[in-house]
Amino acid sequence: MRQRIGVWSIYRNGDPKTDFRLCLRRTLSTASHETGHILGMAHCTAYLCLMNGSNHQEEKDHRPMHLCPVCLRKLCWNLQVEPVTYLTKLKVFCQQNGLAPESRWYERVVAALST
Repeated sequence: MRQRIGVWSIYRNGDPKTDFRLCLRRTLSTASHETGHILGMAHCTAYLCLMNGSNHQEEKDHRPMHLCPVCLRKLCWNLQVEPVTYLTKLKVFCQQNGLAPESRWYERVVAALST
């Protein structure tokens, strides 16, 4: 962790030929979670969050792909980005890649933060 290096496997994420969306969601969740660790974030215990730990695939599949408010603030500070700009880009990415539930979540959050 001190060297900010992360290694993970996508072997258990499923077969992209038979269930591309599930494989994509699992891969993005793992990559995002581990990148959070690379940026110095620990497991979250405050809310249901992308940075929660998980012990098996079923538990991991029930975790959200988004950060809780506490972890989002940490990430935005770390990256020096504004939350609305960052979340809008994630919403567009999810829309373009068929991740409708996640896209709708980001849309609601962006709308709430923009008022």
